[in-house]
Amino acid sequence: MNTNLINQLPKALRVKEELNKEILSGKFGTPGDSFISVRAIADTRGVSLKTAQRIMMLLKEDGVVILKGNKHILTDTSLFAFQQSNIKDNLIGLVVTNLENPFFAILAKEVELAAGRAGFKLMMASSNYDFQREKEIIGMFQNAGVAGIIICPVQDDQSAQYYASLHTPYILAGRRPEGSDADAVLVHNFNAGRMVANHFISNHYRNFGYFGLNQFHPNPRFSGYITGLEEFGYSIKPENIIKADPKNFDDSTPALKMMLTTAAKPVAIFCFHDLLAAKLVRVCRELKLKIPDDVGICGFDNLPVASAIMPSLTTVAYPISDMAQIAVERLKRKISNEDNSKQFSCFLEPNLVIRESTEDIEAKKHPEFATHDYAYQLV
Repeated sequence: MNTNLINQLPKALRVKEELNKEILSGKFGTPGDSFISVRAIADTRGVSLKTAQRIMMLLKEDGVVILKGNKHILTDTSLFAFQQSNIKDNLIGLVVTNLENPFFAILAKEVELAAGRAGFKLMMASSNYDFQREKEIIGMFQNAGVAGIIICPVQDDQSAQYYASLHTPYILAGRRPEGSDADAVLVHNFNAGRMVANHFISNHYRNFGYFGLNQFHPNPRFSGYITGLEEFGYSIKPENIIKADPKNFDDSTPALKMMLTTAAKPVAIFCFHDLLAAKLVRVCRELKLKIPDDVGICGFDNLPVASAIMPSLTTVAYPISDMAQIAVERLKRKISNEDNSKQFSCFLEPNLVIRESTEDIEAKKHPEFATHDYAYQLV
């Protein structure tokens, strides 16, 4: 609004317009951050509490802030409205957690192919497990005029609140923050973890471990694994649960070595993803432990490394290309305002690709034993 016109407005409207401008400039943070209180408006703008309450009500009516619990939260409504003329209908964004991880590189490739088939061009960036960076990327995409965004979100306490305030069409891929009801394409991770436990027990392992990431713990994969073990009367000793920094797996080496040295053998270990499983294979070799005789290992994602390392890695797989295709199709419908009345959740079914790292330790004693790559689903 023109400055001269703002100066002619009543005090409450004038302050509201000033705050709108400052919100748009980023002075108060990004969408999802807490906004100042009514008392702070009164103190900093030289108005009464009653007038400050009126100003806050006007901001809520504009959709610039929303009330969550007892806090006012910034939305991206003003930014969204400001950028409408810049929207490019054929451009979408993709935010992945870490492009150095082959899983996200593969997903990015599949999203790019699916986007091309749908008539979109694609921008992409990596948050590197940093929620603040994730928000900055989304803001960058909005400034570039994307029509919608596919997001592999970072696990953060504020992410559900942030995505509830996001007005740019988006869909989550791979995970949905706890407490969020955002549209998402997901994997039945709980079923996958339970499937791994069933496989370990079927192959005569009776001692168990878990190698995960501290930023993603606990998680449905782990919960399903625990449940699957408990169904047969087993559990994991706390000292057999190791968590790594997602940015530096090597920090976990001493804890891994301690666990592998002290755990009763044979021990079967489920890893949050294949890169952790490959790390575990290397540590076992350093300790001269035999796989699968001393340590059975199962990963997740069925990355190319799973079949390339020796011994080849048992892992959980699911159709990444389907995830990409469904996410792009759903985002296209959201951009077109089609079928947006209900929450959308699509769950892809995992399957277990069984290789050498979890060969049946009892069956290996028989000469007719042979290994095969195959897959099954736990019903």
